[in-house]
Amino acid sequence: DETFKAGDIRFIDPKFQTPRFSQYADCARTLMQIANRHGKTVGQLAIRWCLDQPGVTVALCGARRPNQIEESVGAAGWSLAQGELHEIERVVSEAIPEPIGPEFLGPGRRKN
Repeated sequence: DETFKAGDIRFIDPKFQTPRFSQYADCARTLMQIANRHGKTVGQLAIRWCLDQPGVTVALCGARRPNQIEESVGAAGWSLAQGELHEIERVVSEAIPEPIGPEFLGPGRRKN
């Protein structure tokens, strides 16, 4: 039942609208359980998942606050097991059957 103010990108982002918001929130809760196995946050898990993909050598992380940069450091120095990579992919595909990409922010679609 989260409400976002006009001007907040989440106000128009379909991922934050009913019914998809609950799908994404449920997925995040399940991913949190996987992250907790490693003593990590979901954000750190997401960065680690990216870095553990074949051919990926860097993950670019945006931050609005210094503590977000500090949290990103927690993605270094460990790896996910192959089974966990598959588990994460399964969790996401089952929880979010129709993912929303950034395309809704394309020219002429974003309302400020």
